[in-house]
Amino acid sequence: MDHDLFYVLTITLVFPLFKNSDLMEKYPCDLTLNDMLEKAATYLGKRYEYFQYLLNDGKMPKNTLETGYELKRMSEKGEGIVATRNFKQGDVVMRGEIVRILGGNHSHAAQIGENVWAIHEGITHKANHSCDPNMGISLNETGGHDFVAVQDVEAGEELVLDYAMRNYQIEHFPYQCKCGSVDCRGSITGWKDLPEHKKRNINRGQLLIC
Repeated sequence: MDHDLFYVLTITLVFPLFKNSDLMEKYPCDLTLNDMLEKAATYLGKRYEYFQYLLNDGKMPKNTLETGYELKRMSEKGEGIVATRNFKQGDVVMRGEIVRILGGNHSHAAQIGENVWAIHEGITHKANHSCDPNMGISLNETGGHDFVAVQDVEAGEELVLDYAMRNYQIEHFPYQCKCGSVDCRGSITGWKDLPEHKKRNINRGQLLIC
């Protein structure tokens, strides 16, 4: 969770406690919770979707199901993104639009240059890693990362990405990989640690970022 989301979520959750406390009498305020949510929507923009998910204890707003995917809780992985409709190989599953440029890496960041990382809109950063992914990355005209189906995907299937496609070096995940695929490398590696044959296959499909 980036800092903006953390601050806005914390203020929104604490606000009802303030309204029902003695502090309200000492420091009267006519702001309502709906006012807070409207301000959050304006400030967060397209990240408001993920804010709603966090605010509603892991339940996505119904209108987000029309995008073709939803964030769900999973017993083994914590959270994951699941397709809500079928996708054909080559379909853009998630459109990548950059909302913030960073000067350092973290677990939700995607690398867009040698020393430049970015935060993308929505919940694309919640896609889990797999050494045998059903999505790849394609750079769009804005420099953002579109997530593209590298095979046919059926509704109900988890949407997964090889993190080596978005980061040259992995720094924020456990060493051991638990994706469970037959092709598992045993650890969540960045692009620099990929076997050469894997790099060639990804390059051939033009689904990489580094």
